[in-house]
Amino acid sequence: MNDERLFAQHPPGLTFCPSEPSCEARESISAWTSSMKLGNVDAPLALKVEQIPWPIRAADAIICINMTHISPWSATEALFECGVRTLSAGAPLYLYGPYRRGGAHSVEPRRI
Repeated sequence: MNDERLFAQHPPGLTFCPSEPSCEARESISAWTSSMKLGNVDAPLALKVEQIPWPIRAADAIICINMTHISPWSATEALFECGVRTLSAGAPLYLYGPYRRGGAHSVEPRRI
């Protein structure tokens, strides 16, 4: 199970709008969302983080899961640049993923 679906299952008062550049991956997200009956997940946006402007004008928060450690640095820069434009002052931009501190992973790997 993807981390995104775990997020969507637990805070039922929040609405999620996933994004994915790949058409095939968006179809998979839609299928999983439907099969899990997640009513708080919108249809995924076709968003390439470096393609500006984004297809969304405003958000209450941005949760970026498993992108920054596998994408070019320019994608992370675009995330923050567009995040500033999309979020209101004080709104969170939350990064989630495997990171290293001092050369060691910050969390133990686990299978979900």
